[in-house]
Amino acid sequence: MTRSVRLRGPVGALPAELTSFIGRRRELSEVRRLLSVSRSVTLTGLGGVGKTRLAVQAGTALQRTFADGVWFVDLAAVDDPQVLAQTICSSLGLRGQVTTSDMDALVDHLRSRNLLLVLDNCEHLVAACAALAEELLRACPGLSILATSRETLGIRGENVLSVTPLPVPDEDVASAGVSQNDAVRLFCDRASAVLPGFALTTDNRAAVAAICRRLEGIPLAVELAATWVRVLSLTQILEQLTNHYRLLNIRGRSLPERHRTLRACIEWTHGLCTSAEQSVWAQAAVFREGFELDAIDAVYLAGPEHDRDSPHPPVVDIVASLVDKSILIRDERGTRVRYRMLETIRQYGEERIQETEDWTALRRRHRDFYADLLARAEADWHGSRQAEWISRLRDEYANLRAALEFCLSRPGEVDIGLRIVADVHEKWPIWGLMSEGRQWLDRLLAVSPRRSQARVRALHTGIWLAIAQGDRDRAAVLLDQGRDLARDFDEPAAALIRLVSGYDAMYAGDFAGAVEAYDKALVAFRAAGDLRFQAETLNLLALCHFVADDTERALAYCADCLAITQPTQESWSRSRALWIAGMARWRQGTGREATRLERESLQLRSELDDQFGITLCLEALAWIAADNDPRRAALLFGVAARRSEVIFIAAITPLLSAFHQDCETRTRHALGNERFQAAYDHGMSLTASAALRYARYEESPAEPTSKPTPLTRREHEVATLVAQGMTNKEIAKKLFIAQRTAESHVENILTKMGFTSRTQIAGWMAETQSTG
Repeated sequence: MTRSVRLRGPVGALPAELTSFIGRRRELSEVRRLLSVSRSVTLTGLGGVGKTRLAVQAGTALQRTFADGVWFVDLAAVDDPQVLAQTICSSLGLRGQVTTSDMDALVDHLRSRNLLLVLDNCEHLVAACAALAEELLRACPGLSILATSRETLGIRGENVLSVTPLPVPDEDVASAGVSQNDAVRLFCDRASAVLPGFALTTDNRAAVAAICRRLEGIPLAVELAATWVRVLSLTQILEQLTNHYRLLNIRGRSLPERHRTLRACIEWTHGLCTSAEQSVWAQAAVFREGFELDAIDAVYLAGPEHDRDSPHPPVVDIVASLVDKSILIRDERGTRVRYRMLETIRQYGEERIQETEDWTALRRRHRDFYADLLARAEADWHGSRQAEWISRLRDEYANLRAALEFCLSRPGEVDIGLRIVADVHEKWPIWGLMSEGRQWLDRLLAVSPRRSQARVRALHTGIWLAIAQGDRDRAAVLLDQGRDLARDFDEPAAALIRLVSGYDAMYAGDFAGAVEAYDKALVAFRAAGDLRFQAETLNLLALCHFVADDTERALAYCADCLAITQPTQESWSRSRALWIAGMARWRQGTGREATRLERESLQLRSELDDQFGITLCLEALAWIAADNDPRRAALLFGVAARRSEVIFIAAITPLLSAFHQDCETRTRHALGNERFQAAYDHGMSLTASAALRYARYEESPAEPTSKPTPLTRREHEVATLVAQGMTNKEIAKKLFIAQRTAESHVENILTKMGFTSRTQIAGWMAETQSTG
């Protein structure tokens, strides 16, 4: 029989904490809860994310819960599974008295004890740790095991807690709230250890927050970056962190070798992967902001190293293993699942793939997948799955950008880029990205000399976007190109240019010319059996007749459009037909029917998350309310104004501004200026969800307790800097944000305040400050 003797000492053994433990309150509470309902809990996560610290902290908190203590076993240096049990025996302070196995000694020692065993760093011994844990738990009823690993043990009864990076401060977080952010607190704590007197101040908190965002809240990365404050300024640290590895190579003697640099930590994880896992990791680096299973499946299996006739592990199995190893992070999006990598992990994968494979070929496979995805969305567009496609493609937008960048970087790839821009089409305004769509189009057209059908379709989209934004000069240039090119092609390609010719004529007030162009395009689309563009043309005919005060013809065209779209449960064109029909009924004096139609359109546009279309419906509902409920009308005008962007104002001004001005004037007259402004400001203060509920008559918003501030906190910061004479570039540098973000903030300020120049912003800020 084996007799084991525990060495004298305290009950339990946990490593001493050398630095303070920051944050993780929720995770600590969850570990305690899981151990109260399960005897096996595993903390998983990326290397450097803080699994060990969390396990030690949880063990310290639970010492009184276990009569025989909490015992910590570090397995990082154990390479041979055969010595696993012996290592645990040694950590428990046992020495065998007879020649039986170490496993028998463990079981004999633990069988009658109430004890928590912390097994740290199990990832490189997962199979052995799983077998040992299962045997011990089965034989020792008072034993509980808390393991840390980059992948789960996979044993029966195991509960898993995924340890994610620390939350980082948002760009628009209130200044006072930055100091409470866990990533910021960790940075400041470690920085003050190497630079006594370092503290978060009004002057440096934006830089600290930006550093933590750049490092994605990975505790190890934050700690390593913080040590550089003794050498560099915060601004210099942020500049150096453009490459995630450049600064993160501090060698601390107290750290294990694999944690002395972030890169070493990642390389340790890479070495634990199979060759197939390493390959998928590297190829997944081509994606931006995540991907779905079909994307990695297509990109990986299309690689030159794969013979589809030879056996290979299913990609779904490899992806599942990478999720288990915390290399991929699983995100649920409704009924879909996406996978993403932290940027440091993605960059490492990109380096590996560039060492072993043609990066250009990989980017081409990536581009081909997304071009094909858009083509499938186009083919399936006139149907019931539009909301699904809009949601999927919105999630993939960063990948679509990368695909377009590739098309511009290689001669001979431009036509596919033009096809991508054209296939996005309706999604540009739905996503609020009309300006960006035009920028991509202009860049592609500039380097595309070919007279291709892809160019015709791209010109159709570009003309439509330019007119919608009120840029009729650019639209005229593109129209000339389109008319010249259309001569080379039969219908319905030529009809696309005819369609936007009518659009241009309508916005110029030439309704007869617009109707003539629309009618000819409609004939071509009907002959081709193209239901999608039939519906779009019918809606444009309806809008043209509505503006020309022929409501009966407008309603007839809306009915024709609905007859095409309702059987297929299409939403985009159907919602537009309902919107126009609602306005036509309003002009006929049937307010109740008009409201019903606008609410139905609003519902469809909400399901599509069509922000452009939602704002149009809110505006129409304000017009309807102006006839009998002026306070509601004023509030809805405020709601619509809050949602409006410069792009929306430009799009409706030529056609609908007269209706807006008339209804607003009547509403203001009915209420008086003071009451109108109070209701208008109330509407501007509503959240998006509250505004939609009010517009649908689902609830009345509570009265505001104070006058709403027209600008967000970040916009107020930007306005202050504009008043100081700073350029957008200087503002971006000062606030540690992208220049495009600064430009967007300035544009929003101009729109919200009704200003047309930065001078007006400065004057308003001076007045605001003088009145307190």
